[in-house]
Amino acid sequence: MTRDYNLRNILAHSSTHLRMKRSATHRCNSRHTIVILLVVTSIVAGHYAFSYSATRGASSTMDEVIHMAGGYSYWTTGDYRLHPENGILPQRWSSLPLLLMDLKFPSPESPLWQASEAFLLGHQFLYRQGNDPDRMLAASRAMAACWSTALCVVVFLWARSLFGTVAGLVSLTLIASWPAVVAHGPLATSDACGALFFCLGAWSLWQLLQRVTPGRLLFAFLAVGLAAVAKHTNIVLGPLGLVFAGLSSFGSRPLQIDLGGWQRQFASRAGRLGVSLLLLLVPLLGAVAMIWAAYGFRYTASPTGLPVMVRRYETLAFCNEQAGGLGPVCGWLAAGRLLPEGWINGLSYVAATVRERNAFALGHYSTTGWWWYFPLCFAIKNTLPGLLLAVAGLAAAVWRLVSAGPSAGRGSRWQSLPLIVSIVMLWGLFLTSRINIGERHMLPVYPLLAILAGGVWPLLPGRRWQLAVVAMLGLQLVDVGSRWPASLAYFNQVGPAGREYQWLVDSNLDWGQDLRRLGAWLERHRRPHEAVFWEYFGTADPRQVLPTSERLTDIPAPGEPQQLIPGLYCISATHLQ
Repeated sequence: MTRDYNLRNILAHSSTHLRMKRSATHRCNSRHTIVILLVVTSIVAGHYAFSYSATRGASSTMDEVIHMAGGYSYWTTGDYRLHPENGILPQRWSSLPLLLMDLKFPSPESPLWQASEAFLLGHQFLYRQGNDPDRMLAASRAMAACWSTALCVVVFLWARSLFGTVAGLVSLTLIASWPAVVAHGPLATSDACGALFFCLGAWSLWQLLQRVTPGRLLFAFLAVGLAAVAKHTNIVLGPLGLVFAGLSSFGSRPLQIDLGGWQRQFASRAGRLGVSLLLLLVPLLGAVAMIWAAYGFRYTASPTGLPVMVRRYETLAFCNEQAGGLGPVCGWLAAGRLLPEGWINGLSYVAATVRERNAFALGHYSTTGWWWYFPLCFAIKNTLPGLLLAVAGLAAAVWRLVSAGPSAGRGSRWQSLPLIVSIVMLWGLFLTSRINIGERHMLPVYPLLAILAGGVWPLLPGRRWQLAVVAMLGLQLVDVGSRWPASLAYFNQVGPAGREYQWLVDSNLDWGQDLRRLGAWLERHRRPHEAVFWEYFGTADPRQVLPTSERLTDIPAPGEPQQLIPGLYCISATHLQ
């Protein structure tokens, strides 16, 4: 009896102790989760505030007026002809706050509207209709900054799923202070939005082809669908999905399908490949559905039957003739009305214009670009600590992949494969691209490199190496912070300080953002009654900022001298080159 009583006491005490231990562990985990959430929120909010505040004194950059005017016209007129070549999603998104303002838009009866002259209409919208351009820009940029902020969150989540929480924080800090992300994230353009949904699309495709669940089907449907209306260049997700399907069929892991009450495994290589290809129909349907929804489920770009014209291309058929291999595809889509005319025209225009574009780099000029252009941008437009971490992360990922082999399980080193494949595919496009007008076109590759950089952390052998990584992140923060608010014009220490315009121009350096700052500089440094002449690369209105100045005369005929008089000449770096 006594022995049984003691045994019951022991069991009761053990049970109480176990409950107390579990409770303490739960409280510890809860505190840990809250701390991580606070740290992530602080970094993400810091990115938003830092990047957006850098635009407060900046004039409209070259492409912002057409994104804002295009988005506003889509909402208010239902006409999709104005600016089809960049994603309709970022244009609609950045123009949302404009709908709450009492704005005047150029008349649909004007010749500019009839010919869909996007740049001229955008300039009129901001600077010739009596609207407040500063208020409009501030509101649109506040919306646009959400894309790069969301990109930071995606980088953290993907890196944490592969390498752990601390590695995720390393990746998050790196991408949140990446110069190009800070510079282009808050601009009312499509670059950050395109990068966000390329990253989400690639992640969702790989996840779906590893294990099929209702959540992953929905993720792929939405992510790839939104990528299709974020930026036309995201069609690269199509061939990327096919590559992922081929890679997923190798190895020894079966493809697991878990759809509620229906479960099945496909173990053979042929079975995995066949099912993977069928699964790609889900994101394809998502892309088709999102495209039709974004254009109001209407084929014609104009509700009144106006012809599609994008600058120098008078008809969609003529644009298709100049679009290379994508031209017949666009013609087939248009003939069958398989996708909206506005989206097809945008894709055709992108394909036509990528074949030739004016470019400058290192004193050279070209209309077809150079293979070394984007490697040059990568080398001098990123921080040195960031480059070191990115290269180390890529090397670590390759080492993991080689040492893991195709039979590695879920959550293992094999999961770095989609990042490596995506980076290789993107760099293949960069090296062959003929649009050499800015590092911003590399934006989709930076989050992938930042994720891999976080993968260095679990491999570090000791605290000294961990401190070295923390120090490099700190150096990047200081370097990028010291260039504020000139984030767009960031060059690292490799480039010649003060002579960056001799290396790269356009959206790498001078995209029209400094007109207001030029006006402030002239107020301080202009001599009394000194004549001022300007030539401006941008879409803002110099006459509003420099009212007592004159534009340079037109370039004279060949062989005739330029007639210049004494004065102060202010020439945009891009125009100077």
